[in-house]
Formats: sequence, C-alpha cells, structure tokens
Amino acid sequence: MLVKCNVKILISLDGNQTNNSYRVFKNGLQSFNQVEANIEIIKIKYPEYFKTNISFNTVINSKNSLKEVHNYFKTKFNKVPELSEISKANLNKRKVNLFSSLYKNIYAQFDFENCRSKYEKLILKDFGAFKNVNKYFLQYFDIYLNLSGFINKADHKNVFIPSGTCPPFSLKIFITSSGSILQCERISHKYSLGAINKNEIKLEFDEIEKKFINYFKIISPICDKCYKMYSCPECLFNFIETKSCPSFTDKSEYDNLLKKNLYRLEKTKNDINKSLLKIKLPYGV
Repeated sequence: MLVKCNVKILISLDGNQTNNSYRVFKNGLQSFNQVEANIEIIKIKYPEYFKTNISFNTVINSKNSLKEVHNYFKTKFNKVPELSEISKANLNKRKVNLFSSLYKNIYAQFDFENCRSKYEKLILKDFGAFKNVNKYFLQYFDIYLNLSGFINKADHKNVFIPSGTCPPFSLKIFITSSGSILQCERISHKYSLGAINKNEIKLEFDEIEKKFINYFKIISPICDKCYKMYSCPECLFNFIETKSCPSFTDKSEYDNLLKKNLYRLEKTKNDINKSLLKIKLPYGV
C-alpha cells in the first residue's frame, strides 16, 4: 500500500547498533536489528521506491558522532540522514543531569580547521546565522521549499495562526513505538493526536480541532505582542507549558534582527553564492 500510494517515509535511526542503542521497543528491548532488517527488505524488494521515498532522521547523542553516522548510512544505504539534537522541549527539571549525559551539540562537532575550502569554512563557521537569514526570507517572501508549503501558505494567506506550528498532518505524522500518533517526532508524547494498533486507527478530527483552538488561545496573548509574529520559528509545543516563548521579540530586537540579516547578505553575498555552487554541507545538515 505504501509503495502503491507513493508514501514518503522518514525512518528514525541513529547509526549502527551501538549508535542506536537508546532506541528501544516498549518492552525495553533494542529495536536496531528489526528496524535494519525491515529497511533491507524494502531496499531489496522495492529498490526504486527505497531510492526516492525512504529517508532517515538521526538524533545526535552521546552514543554516536557525525563521522560514525555518515559512514554507516553511506556504506549501508548510500544515503545521508537529516540531523537533529535531543529535544529540550518539556524537559523534566529532575532529569536535567540525565539529559546532559545523553545530549550532544551537532555544530560543535564540525572540524572547521580542516574544511576543504575557505567557502566551506565560511558557511560552516557562520552556519547558525546563515540558517537564520535563510529562514527569515523563506517566511517573509513567496519562496517555497515544496508543494505542501505553497498550498499551506496559499490556504492561509490572510489568516494569522499564532506561532510557527505546522497544521496537523500538513507535513508529516510520527508513530511512536507504543502506537501513539503525533504531529512530528519532536513533540512530547503527551500531545498525541490519536493511536494505532493492529486492528484500527483512532483519530477524532473534531477533538483534534478543539485541542488546537485551545492551544492557540493559550499562546495568543504572547504572540500578539511579538514583532516576529509573521515569521515565528517556534512550535507552540516548545513553550505552551512555560508560556515563555524563547523567540519572543520586541520592536527594538526586531529592528536589530532586520538590520543584521540585511547587513549579512550585503557583506557575504558573493562568498555565499560561490559556496552554494561549489559545496554540499556535510552529513546532510
């Protein structure tokens, strides 16, 4: 069915068996062998589908590294995964030490001194700022990364939706090992949209609508005062409990942000153009 309907699948896998050891089934047993075996079945039975529709997401953690992850996926599947860090959303304060022992910063691992060219060095050293400029113009101008982005923006052209939260099911769904259905892999499991088991899929769309109306009511007083309200990078699930948005921006801060982005483009536009033509950022970042 997945192949027939041309469904795109993002598989969470953190590298080899050791790298992936934090990913376990509901019963506590490691998932790696079964997941890798199932991927191999798809690769052998549906090679073209595997090539075009299967992608991977890797969470960088204390059990893996960029080099190990890159080597595993290129050797095993000839693919480069998307990268993310362990989410800090809804972090239990009593678990901060445990979180710190698992967490690893992605960008701290880049070997800037041995970059292949001055252009690559420029992009990597300033990658966070470069991403911010890119996001700014994607959010403020009619630029789209995919068809769903175009449709979503066209459908909501004159509607303000608080925060930068993706509408449910507009981009992806995430199914946990226990069968919970979530908007994506970065959201706390407490915000489940439904559930799936061997016999049925439970999704109550009226209830989902009510939940989101309530979520937006909670955060609207924050968003209404923010000068980034039309270019918000934050998912509401990152701050709905604390009611303190990490990206909240007042007028003075927004003026400085605008100046900084325009200045950066003017200063580095030639180098950035050359870099984008000559290199591909390593490890899918």
